[in-house]
Amino acid sequence: MSYINNIGLVASLESIEKNYKILKEIIIRIFEKGVDNLIQFDLEKTELIYFHSKRNINKNVNICFSKNYLVEAKPTIKWLGIWLDSKLNFKEYIEKKVA
Repeated sequence: MSYINNIGLVASLESIEKNYKILKEIIIRIFEKGVDNLIQFDLEKTELIYFHSKRNINKNVNICFSKNYLVEAKPTIKWLGIWLDSKLNFKEYIEKKVA
C-alpha cells in the first residue's frame, strides 16, 4: 500500500490561457496514469488557484478533465496550513490568524 499527499502542480507562463492549457494536459495525464497504476485521487480535495496580478479573470478557467469532473478555480485555498489567495497578498491568512 502506498500513500501520496499534497501534490502541487505549477505552471508559470505569460497568460492565464496558456497556464490553463498546460495544467489541463498535465492533470489529464496524471489521472490517466493513476487509472493505469490503480492509484485513486480524492477528487473532492482537488483544488485549483491561479496566482495573478490582474483585478479579475474574466474567462472561464475551470478545468474539465472528464465528463464527470470539473475542477473550479478558487480565489483562495488552504495549502499546508496556510491560506493562499490569487494575488499572494496573504489577506485571508492574516484575517484568519487575527480572528
